[in-house]
Amino acid sequence: MENKEPIKIEDLLDFKFISNLKYSPDGQHAVFAVSRCDKDSNKYCRDLYVLDTVTNEVRQLTSSQKAGKPVWWDDRTIIFPEIRNEKDFKSVTDEDKELTVLQKIHIDGGEAFEALRIEKSINELEKIDERHACVTYGLDPRKPNLEGLDSNQKAEALKKAKEEKDYEVIDEIPYWFNGRGFTNGCRNCIGIMDMETGLITQIPSLPSSDIGSFKIDGDGILFSTSSFANGKRKLTSSLGRYEIKTRKTETLISDERYDFYFFERINGKLITLAVDLMGKYGLNGNPCFYELTDGQMKKVLDEDTSPSSNVIGDCTLGGGENLIVEDGNLFYNVLVGSRTTIRRLDSQFSSTDLISDSRSVDFFDIHGNDIIFCSQEPGKLQELYHLDVMTGKITQSTHINEPYYSSHAIATVERLNLTNDGTMIDGFVMKPIGFNPSSTYPCILDIHGGPKCAYGDIFFHEMQVWAAKGYFVIFCNPRGGDGRGNEFGDIRGKYGTIDYDDLMAFTDAAINAFPQIDSSRMGVTGGSYGGFMTNWIIGHTDRFKAAASQRSISNWISMANTTDIGYYFSEDQNGGATAWNDVDRLWFHSPLKYADKVKTPTLFIHSDNDYRCWMAEGLQMFTALKIHGVEARMCLFHGETHELSRSGKPLHRIRRLNEMTNWFEYHLK
Repeated sequence: MENKEPIKIEDLLDFKFISNLKYSPDGQHAVFAVSRCDKDSNKYCRDLYVLDTVTNEVRQLTSSQKAGKPVWWDDRTIIFPEIRNEKDFKSVTDEDKELTVLQKIHIDGGEAFEALRIEKSINELEKIDERHACVTYGLDPRKPNLEGLDSNQKAEALKKAKEEKDYEVIDEIPYWFNGRGFTNGCRNCIGIMDMETGLITQIPSLPSSDIGSFKIDGDGILFSTSSFANGKRKLTSSLGRYEIKTRKTETLISDERYDFYFFERINGKLITLAVDLMGKYGLNGNPCFYELTDGQMKKVLDEDTSPSSNVIGDCTLGGGENLIVEDGNLFYNVLVGSRTTIRRLDSQFSSTDLISDSRSVDFFDIHGNDIIFCSQEPGKLQELYHLDVMTGKITQSTHINEPYYSSHAIATVERLNLTNDGTMIDGFVMKPIGFNPSSTYPCILDIHGGPKCAYGDIFFHEMQVWAAKGYFVIFCNPRGGDGRGNEFGDIRGKYGTIDYDDLMAFTDAAINAFPQIDSSRMGVTGGSYGGFMTNWIIGHTDRFKAAASQRSISNWISMANTTDIGYYFSEDQNGGATAWNDVDRLWFHSPLKYADKVKTPTLFIHSDNDYRCWMAEGLQMFTALKIHGVEARMCLFHGETHELSRSGKPLHRIRRLNEMTNWFEYHLK
């Protein structure tokens, strides 16, 4: 440990992030994308790599640094979107032109070459046959449809669009969305594309609907869709099927109560994974497996688990598949406590966990009895691993990040569980690097977002930075989090009560277990829900000497009427309370109500394009502290979204972590 380098904030520039893993049709190779930070451009570069699944040899396929999501067209050929021409790039960025350029590359050698260009923004593409693909694409009423126009008509359409660029007309909710900006009237459409001509035949769906996901289903296409009623997007979704030969669309189930995660035929049965939004747990309910027959949903399995990779971290970028049917079985990610495994569901709806050790499986793909998955093991960044389903043997397939984690001093994550109010709480402690049992150290309590997420023992950059700088870092999974079932995760109407009790009990437990923690030098931070809890904590206790509240909520009343999810999330999470039927409850659960009690110096971090926790939330809390004479600082990032800490521009992520670290260094040391 003594000879290894300390982890620094700028190390973010050295990390590599894996995404878009996919087996070739014959299973002999797998393609995946690798992204990294580019300091000069302040962006992420992304290239494609191919893994020989027999020899474990890894080769880089592209070097243009802008490759999009890859799709295998045959055993040796990959198609992926990428705009390489500078003129095309400027037309998209400066003129808001809709354009997708598909490149084709052979894994046996040679450069990628342009295969097709389409004057639409393609989101997803899946092969139907040698000539056709099913695609989803965006429809934005503010951008001109240039398809079929001659050069003069295109110029005129672009001119008109430019004239309208300074105006926003809003007549529906949500009117904006985090990461996308204003979305009024925007829809995701579905169609069949001729791969030789680029012509897209739109699949008829419900009027004014927004396509979710789709699956090729023999001679048809299954798809989910959400509709708008009276200018408001419905939370429920419907499931439809398009028959390719007859060009007819059939609604299999209407959007009355379910939201669909997954749908596909398994041994001839149409199986869905869906949340019953009219059920006991509302938006936070875990999805169940259903069999869909003759327009009826029959529940076949309720595992009371979350099929996701909700172990929170800050060292991933992009993702991949986590629900796959293979040979009559369904394989899926599932969060169990504070770890993510791969689970197999057979035709009798009996499930088996395939991985039992402590890791976070981010995504995977399967071919026969072989699974390749992307995982974060304790103390390591992302790598690919191979799992033999028959034997359970796991071997590491890539070593992309090994030069980093093998050369740096990485703090070990120790478990510290406790029971509070009869409920077991998963807790974690990281000792400072160079820990001396005879010394005392400052400590930072880090609170996860969600709230339906979970911490685990994976590599967490910001926490490792603080451990390297001589801090204890403590974190836990209070009630309201994921991975422990519906009852544990149901926090509706309880924000700031049982979760606050859990966090304070865990903090006390950490201090008791580690007397080297100096309780007079403690800080607290968190983002999103963690930002809400940070705001709440400083209004209810003075035990923390500094706080950093990130992308937070401070006022449920304003949140409900400004953020992209506010119009339904606030009411659901506050037990049905709205500003018109129970304003007192909303105000009781709003940290802003208690801002006149705050004594803790607090740093606020927000982004002006964060439409999830809109910057008005942080500004209200910041202003309240200033009014009441409390030391406060606001750092507002222009052009960033709710994802600043995870996928924001590299230099902005570095500045964010510097702001927080400097704040704690000043107040806790």
